[in-house]
Amino acid sequence: RMALFWALVMLLLLVVVGVSLSLMRAEFLSRGSSLVQSYAHVMDEQVKRIFQATDQRLQLAQQELLTLKARGQLNTANANGLLSAQLAGQTQLGGLWVLDAQGKILYDTEPGTVGLSLADRDFFTTHINHASNALYLDIPVLSRRTGRWQFTTSRALRGANGQLEGVIVASIEPSFLEKLWQSVDLGPDGS
Repeated sequence: RMALFWALVMLLLLVVVGVSLSLMRAEFLSRGSSLVQSYAHVMDEQVKRIFQATDQRLQLAQQELLTLKARGQLNTANANGLLSAQLAGQTQLGGLWVLDAQGKILYDTEPGTVGLSLADRDFFTTHINHASNALYLDIPVLSRRTGRWQFTTSRALRGANGQLEGVIVASIEPSFLEKLWQSVDLGPDGS
């Protein structure tokens, strides 16, 4: 009888420990899930702000190009200087460039690319095929300008009659996003 009593006590203890461990595991997973959701929300907001800032740079450059054109001062040196000024301090940006209506680079922050045709790229063909002036975000592509992977964002440059006169493009290097995400400390057991 004594052996049966102690066997029942041990079984009861194992059940209590098992239930306790199960409850602790559920609580741990719940807290971990909440933490991951918080990190995901923060990263989502950061990425949105990066693309918003990039779009603002495109719009500012677009307006300044129109101003130079209206004054009769639009030339390669002034346009490249304007694009370089927009690029300054924007660590997320890998470059800014302007394509003509045929998809060839007119102005660029990367030297030696003027005349390079990018007419087959989605960030150009989308603006030809759609009359929208909205921001376009392309999938990551291998740059013909730099040989590095990049995200491209673009806006159409349209004349008074709505005809496409060119496209202004900005690149965001995936390595910038990677560095940003790697800077988040998830703790010793985080990944």
